Amino acid sequence: MSDPGLDVVAVSAGYGRATVLHDVSISVGEGEIVALLGANGAGKSTLVAAIAGSLPCRSGSVSVGGDDITKLRAERRARRGVVLVPEGRRLFQAMTVAENIEAGSCAGSGRYGRAAVDRLLELFPVLKERWNQQAGLLSGGQQQMLALTRAVAGAPRFLLLDEPSLGLSPLLCEEVFRFIETIAAETGAGVLLVEQMAARALELSSRAYILDGGSIVHAGTSDEIARSDAVATTYLGS
Repeated sequence: MSDPGLDVVAVSAGYGRATVLHDVSISVGEGEIVALLGANGAGKSTLVAAIAGSLPCRSGSVSVGGDDITKLRAERRARRGVVLVPEGRRLFQAMTVAENIEAGSCAGSGRYGRAAVDRLLELFPVLKERWNQQAGLLSGGQQQMLALTRAVAGAPRFLLLDEPSLGLSPLLCEEVFRFIETIAAETGAGVLLVEQMAARALELSSRAYILDGGSIVHAGTSDEIARSDAVATTYLGS
């Protein structure tokens, strides 16, 4: 039986002559939320970029359901169900909300129909109200809602979220976190969550990894990591 999960094994990656990641191995199961934590500059964004295919791996492998996707370009990985929502959202600013969501649906695995998109809009009703409005005219919080909805409209098997709460008000942060929980529960998509709000990420997730200096330095259940004073003080800034 093939492994249904996302498996990253001994991945190294970087930019130019600099190697940022050193033999990183992590896994995410279907329907599971896994937190990826660490200080700024630890390599978190580099890791999700390498998993998504927007940055090539120098060594190691990335596989989905036992199928090696390491050599595939980002768009082909998205077709296999590995979708990244990068920090900064990167929406099509001149396109409407509807057009952005349609683009996400076309870029993904194609498993979802209109009914599923309607369910997404139930979670973020403000997007339905602004269906024909240009994305560039939305507020920052609304743009983040749209970036998440566009990604999920592509029916990902695994969703890579890079700092989804960055720059949002506390109220909007909670809306985003509820959305993440609902998507994992209702669609069975696995979520790798890179998040600055470490305590909240540990509450949402079942397991967590801590990255430091481009290497995994701690891995375990989220409860174990949340209860470790040494981990919190050294790596989570608390």
